[in-house]
Amino acid sequence: MSANLNSKLDACYLAYLPSAQQFRDLRKRNIDLLFGRILPQIEEDVHSEVLFHDRLVIAAGPRSKWTRQRKIVLSDLVDAPWVLPRRDTILGALVADAFRAKGMKFPPKGAVEGASSLICALLARGPFLGTVPVSLLRFGASIPGLKVLPVNLSVAPWETGIMTLKNRTVTPVVSLFIDCVREIVKPLANKS
Repeated sequence: MSANLNSKLDACYLAYLPSAQQFRDLRKRNIDLLFGRILPQIEEDVHSEVLFHDRLVIAAGPRSKWTRQRKIVLSDLVDAPWVLPRRDTILGALVADAFRAKGMKFPPKGAVEGASSLICALLARGPFLGTVPVSLLRFGASIPGLKVLPVNLSVAPWETGIMTLKNRTVTPVVSLFIDCVREIVKPLANKS
């Protein structure tokens, strides 16, 4: 990619969970698009294109004893060391609901909460369990050796895609970016 194209793409915004500020930036034309979770109540002036349905899984690193287990239920993991999304996030709330639906206390005793980068770093290097979106496992180049555990977390998949303003023509550079994203995420789209 040329330096010119890279600087043009600075106007794009990748967001796992778009926020009100990011929608304001989209409306003010500070950014050209949002790429991330599509909220159920998308606003009327925003066009959304669903690219795939992401889902949350329980993963463990190579040092976790749970990677060798074939049959696991969530309640088996109550005393395991966990790294989890913060409770004040959408994913954190989904994980908390999944634990509580199985009659488990949340957060589990001794759990660490943090951003996805912290979760992935600790999972890869320690005996921890964590919840991770499938897309992060698929496309996160710096996440070596994580294994998805055979546990039903009971969190419904969610739509992920691109959001742009309606009645706004995208530039050729943004159009190229969108085409590249569509191509890259095709393997996940086929599994939806």
